Amino acid sequence: GYDEWICEGIDAGANGQQQVPTHAANKASAMDFVNKTVEDMLTWLSGKGYDEWICDAFEENEVDGRAFLLLTRDDMENLVKRIGPKVKLLAEQTKLLKACELGNASLVSVVEWDEDG
Repeated sequence: GYDEWICEGIDAGANGQQQVPTHAANKASAMDFVNKTVEDMLTWLSGKGYDEWICDAFEENEVDGRAFLLLTRDDMENLVKRIGPKVKLLAEQTKLLKACELGNASLVSVVEWDEDG
């Protein structure tokens, strides 16, 4: 399972402490997005310094982590009108997708694994 994959990637660091390699840590961070609620996304957006109107747009449109990872450029165009924040959010999304080593087509299977969401 995924937890086993992460555990296999843990090595003892130079000081004897367990360290997760960057690739594993990035993948864990990206995969965590799949489970983020709308409220989690609002906290994430605020923590990244995005304006309240962007948080409002995410909340009004019920954009959780899974939805964020699946947003297309057109979706983002409709959600965020200002170019600066829009391209920054697209860059964040791309970084997360690359961390998962997924393209949009294979992402669908990952984000839809939980049919309850």
